[in-house]
Amino acid sequence: MAAKSTSQGQCDPGYLDQARVLRVDGHDLRVELQDGREVDAALAMLIPYRPRVHDDLLVIGRDGAFFAIGVLRGRGGFETQYKGDFHLTSMAGDLCVVAARRLLVDTPAFELQAHKMLSRAAERIVMTSERTDQSARDHWVLMSAAFAEVTQKRWFRRAQRVVIKVANAIRFNGKTVRTG
Repeated sequence: MAAKSTSQGQCDPGYLDQARVLRVDGHDLRVELQDGREVDAALAMLIPYRPRVHDDLLVIGRDGAFFAIGVLRGRGGFETQYKGDFHLTSMAGDLCVVAARRLLVDTPAFELQAHKMLSRAAERIVMTSERTDQSARDHWVLMSAAFAEVTQKRWFRRAQRVVIKVANAIRFNGKTVRTG
């Protein structure tokens, strides 16, 4: 149903239809209604959607005020910001995060806690840091098809007991020591 211009004594029936996004400025949008009119619309969605130009949104309006209340077809992303703490909790199940390209965590400090087990599986893991501290209270097990560790200046490990099992050879400073 398209909105009609109001005149003295005539009621605006309102608008509820899709609209194409022409311009995005924060929560303020410029949209093209189905009847060809271009109007300003405010983003009024429960989900933290960030629209893009050419998205098709569900728009509602009356008396010249228009609000985007849903996404019909969109390429935009989701973004939410809070000034205080933010907690994301799954009380009775898994919490899964899936990304097609990458997962970026940008923070001054990062702490990862696993009460029973932490498992990492990747085709490649790259760690770069000024200083890396790793510790284990009981056991530390590293299993790998291939393992390379490169240290530019100083490498130090302290242990009461070290066991290294090698099937064929170990290489130190360019020299190969054959085993087995």
